[in-house]
Amino acid sequence: MFERIISHVCAYTHAENSRDSELIQLVSWIQEQSGSGLTLVGHHVDSFTNSDGTNALVDGGVPYFSIRQLKSGRSRSGSLQRVIALWPNSEMIADIEDNLSDLKALGVLTFSFKDIESWRVARQAIDVLKLAPTSKLPELPIELLGALRSLTLRVNLSSGLSHPMDFDAALLTFKRLRDSRIHFDGDQIEIWAMSNGWASSDASELGALARDIASGKSRRLKARSEPYKAEILNHWREIGSK
Repeated sequence: MFERIISHVCAYTHAENSRDSELIQLVSWIQEQSGSGLTLVGHHVDSFTNSDGTNALVDGGVPYFSIRQLKSGRSRSGSLQRVIALWPNSEMIADIEDNLSDLKALGVLTFSFKDIESWRVARQAIDVLKLAPTSKLPELPIELLGALRSLTLRVNLSSGLSHPMDFDAALLTFKRLRDSRIHFDGDQIEIWAMSNGWASSDASELGALARDIASGKSRRLKARSEPYKAEILNHWREIGSK
């Protein structure tokens, strides 16, 4: 029930500021995956000029789009099936995954490990260089797991936390967990959400909200929802143990 069906496979290069030698291996991997074509996506309209390898691909006819072009629909995004993201941050990866309904394979030419950490763990992405240690999905406390499962059933996942009632449900969940001294980590929550039905950008927002509440930051309710009663912990334990 809580496992997201991922329609695309993922890989990355375990080298910070990956360059042409890593790109060659990433291209070889993506050409072996299902789907058709190859498209490059970067931060700016000219990001592909940052390396001889990406320049050569574009000169050879491989389409290139900036993330802004992709989001605006200028890339005819629904037809893109095999994509290499050039030196993306977490926001750019989320935009690619959330805007490409036909995506079959996503390769990431890494710039910073920090920028891709949650994504690579959540997606169980393959390191084409075979250098990275194996990553496991985080094991969460039973109360936290039950709370996240309950929240996932309650929230409209097509719109994330955009509705005031859904935002309040998440906010009150984290406040109850904090007040009950249940430890939770925003990065782990983001990873869990990405693996369990949440769109990448919405999972990122959920993780950010969790980090705010865990750090003691004040966030206001949007719909003046009623706080959860203490008994909710028993309900979450029951759901988390299943």
